Amino acid sequence: MLKQLLNNSNPIWDQVVVGNTVETYVDAAIYFVLLWLLFRVVQKIILRRLEALAKKTATDVDDTAIRIVAEVRPSFYLALALYLAIRTLTLNDLWTAVVTGILVVVLTYQFVSSLQILIDFVVRKRLAGQNDRHADAAVGIVNQVARLILWSVGFLFVLSNFGVDVTSLIASLGIGGIAIALALQNVLADLFSSLAIYFDKPFTVGDLISVGTTTGKVQKIGIKTTRLKSVSGEEIVMPNQALTNAEVQNFGRLQERRSLFELGVTYETPHDKLNSVPDLIKGAIEAVENTRFKRAFFKSFGDSALVFEVVFYVTSKEYDDFITAQQQTNLNLKAAFDEAGIAFAYPTQMLYVQK
Repeated sequence: MLKQLLNNSNPIWDQVVVGNTVETYVDAAIYFVLLWLLFRVVQKIILRRLEALAKKTATDVDDTAIRIVAEVRPSFYLALALYLAIRTLTLNDLWTAVVTGILVVVLTYQFVSSLQILIDFVVRKRLAGQNDRHADAAVGIVNQVARLILWSVGFLFVLSNFGVDVTSLIASLGIGGIAIALALQNVLADLFSSLAIYFDKPFTVGDLISVGTTTGKVQKIGIKTTRLKSVSGEEIVMPNQALTNAEVQNFGRLQERRSLFELGVTYETPHDKLNSVPDLIKGAIEAVENTRFKRAFFKSFGDSALVFEVVFYVTSKEYDDFITAQQQTNLNLKAAFDEAGIAFAYPTQMLYVQK
């Protein structure tokens, strides 16, 4: 091509070196430079278009696309341009294998790097809103595991393209992985349980939870254990595996707390006063801050009392507000019943003596 453009009939162009003429080598070099420049220009154009799009949108998907495109290394363009340029030459099998091998290595590296960026984006998107170092630790763990898997697969892919039989190698890695997993099964169980807690979010730091007979506020979600602070103040350390395998009550997700209790009045209470009991209970509850009355009704005839069932809600998720409202409700009920002349019942026995 260059010979024709220069209109040069110098015989040096037709000299054969290692199976190709000088003209063919020069043409291949020109192809290589042009292709490399073309790839670089295309990358710049794509980056500018994506950056312009990113300024118009609030989503971070386009930002991730920019990272992936920007991550494409010059070595990738060099290897791809070199491979395409050399395809115009007549080479022996050794050189063809070398050039193909270089391209496979560079392509594998670039593909794995792009997948790492994508996985990092998905994980951080899933943990959005947990801006603490524990969430960052979870992201780091997932990225490390993904990196190990991706590079292992990439390494095996490269070896396979170089003609290496990877079947026995995969079998050896599988046996070794099983041995390691058996030796570290408890540690790995807690590790993956911590990831399950981060992603599934059955509770977060600051939530009050109950697991079996243990109740406490979550202080820290670690890689192996979760730390709770009990109501009495001591720190409770629980394995993550125990938390994911157990039934967890999360009081931190409460918007309001329900209180249900019964009270009894004596059988000697007159009928008109008995009818006023639900209204007295309602007034006593509504006088307390952060409460919402639900119902109060005459439930049953007890052994020594006429039993009323009461239900109300405390419109706060804080336990201190709940017990404070219960206390004030009890005080209001005692004052209201004393003022109305209604006596609370308690277990009594009446003895009749017949003469």
